Amino acid sequence: MRSLTEVLADIDQQLTDAEHIPTSEPTAVAAYLRELLTRHGQWATVGGSVSEVVTADTIRREAAHLTQQ
Repeated sequence: MRSLTEVLADIDQQLTDAEHIPTSEPTAVAAYLRELLTRHGQWATVGGSVSEVVTADTIRREAAHLTQQ
């Protein structure tokens, strides 16, 4: 079984990788990803709607709170 620290490190690495995806159309990519999250993330939300897309920095900040002693 993996530790919480290992899982959080994997999440951080995936966020870093995603931030470095080269694209000449960042606005179009962001719109596509937002739509994808909305379409496929509805099952996990209350009322069937997605109200917020969480940024990588926010995820990292919240993950840091989980590991503070």
